[in-house]
Amino acid sequence: MAIAGRLTKQPPERYDWLFTHRDAFHDRNMLPDLEALQKNVDMTHELGFVPSTLDVKKHTDLSIVEEAAKRLN
Repeated sequence: MAIAGRLTKQPPERYDWLFTHRDAFHDRNMLPDLEALQKNVDMTHELGFVPSTLDVKKHTDLSIVEEAAKRLN
C-alpha cells in the first residue's frame, strides 16, 4: 500500500485492496496472465509498432514464481 501510494501520490489507505481477493487484476500467486500478454505482443505487431511477434510462452520461465507460491500455500 505504501509503495502504491508513493507511486501515485495518493494516500496509501486507498490501496488496501491490492493483492487481496478484492483485486481482480492480479493472480493470487503473482503469476502473469500469459494469454493477455500474448494478445498485447500480437497487437503491437499488428499495429506496426514492432516488425514481428513472438511466442510469449516459449520465452517464459515461471518456475521461480511457482516455487515461491508453493511455499506460501
